[in-house]
Amino acid sequence: MSDREMQPFLPSSGGTRPTVLFVDDEERILRSLRMLFHKDYEVKTTTDGHEALAMVRGTKVHVLVSDQRMPIMPGVELLRLVKEASPNTMRLLLTGYSDLEAIVGSINEGEIFRYIAKPWSTEEIKGTVAKAAEIALSLEEVQELFARYDLLDEQVGFLKGWFKDTLPTAPIERLALLRLDGDLYESTMDALTALYDRLSPGGFVIVDDYYALAACQQAVDEFRAARGADEPLERIDRDSVFWRKAGKVVKKPRGGKKKAQASAG
Repeated sequence: MSDREMQPFLPSSGGTRPTVLFVDDEERILRSLRMLFHKDYEVKTTTDGHEALAMVRGTKVHVLVSDQRMPIMPGVELLRLVKEASPNTMRLLLTGYSDLEAIVGSINEGEIFRYIAKPWSTEEIKGTVAKAAEIALSLEEVQELFARYDLLDEQVGFLKGWFKDTLPTAPIERLALLRLDGDLYESTMDALTALYDRLSPGGFVIVDDYYALAACQQAVDEFRAARGADEPLERIDRDSVFWRKAGKVVKKPRGGKKKAQASAG
């Protein structure tokens, strides 16, 4: 997903209303959150982390927002379990500044999409939930398209979130092909910065909107200049270009490959 500057996400009246589950041990807080979000979302609430986990397992929840300081199950523990039970659910944590040190590990490990500092402002929490819901619905749509064309199998992986947040730590070692459809300057630059070094020598970079969007072209040109990438740009069609990364392509001996296959079996 490109890291675009977007207006706050609001589901249309005829479209899918994202389901948001709020977990807090204070009923007063839950009532306030329900009032704040019920017009735009399907809102569910609970004071019990175990019940929240059961709800996530039993129905589709697009976004889960949990308080950190819960008497039975801390918020970070709940979000860790939710990640295992429903990886596509976006997970947000409400926390005080004194709790930040305790949750840094969970943020770094990807168990938390965002944390919202308490006391939160209405604008902040609505904007953060909106971004999370937008990502959840976009991911759902992409997965449905892959499944429709029989492209969804165990080799396909999805990263939820903005390029700048997800790509630097993406579980990718080497790439043979890097295709970019980031559109804007920041998203194109973020993708190239995070992934270009993982592209093998002889690998290909395809940029879909190089001639269509000036910001995309600017990002590509600046990145290539900064990295000394002077390989020729080849035009594909009206909008797209590609280049092949320079460097020696190392081929494994056939014998070594057969040996690896035999040992793997």
